[in-house]
Amino acid sequence: MEFLIGMIMAFGFHAAAAAADFMGKLLDMQIGFNASAVFDPSGGHAGGMVSELLLLTMALVFVSMDFHYELLRGLSTWMSVLPPGSMTKLQMSPENIIVVFSQQFLTAFMMVMPVFLGLWLTDIAFAYMSRSMPQANIYFMALPLKVGLGILLLAMALPFIIQGISVMYGQAIRFSGLPVVHP
Repeated sequence: MEFLIGMIMAFGFHAAAAAADFMGKLLDMQIGFNASAVFDPSGGHAGGMVSELLLLTMALVFVSMDFHYELLRGLSTWMSVLPPGSMTKLQMSPENIIVVFSQQFLTAFMMVMPVFLGLWLTDIAFAYMSRSMPQANIYFMALPLKVGLGILLLAMALPFIIQGISVMYGQAIRFSGLPVVHP
């Protein structure tokens, strides 16, 4: 039963990381970094640069906002309130899991939405240019501009991304049932 409790506690944090990774991969594809996906030999997969940036930012926010202390304090409080072996029935429904996934992915989408919107408007402008000048190859002209604009928009949206990551960690702590303890 304690193993199941640990899995439920880890699920909220894994959902937050999966949501940020998914949004990072979508941004990689939208910006154009997906063509130069970097192979990660430790993970055995090719990952995008924005996806790795979001995951590293999540790790930095986790440590800098003292969520690791909050996690340890909550675990110690939870173990004193509910000692190992005393839990007989777990109150977890599939609806709770769906709610956590939807909250995490919605928060992740909201924090990268300004970048998506800016790149989408850029695509519309380049599509209009391509239709008005069919003899010009707009794709090769647009790709470096789109990469530069994507990096600029990502840098401008970074404060919102950091706030969104802290919200995602708060949702993960609430889902895991850890009591929030403040010093």
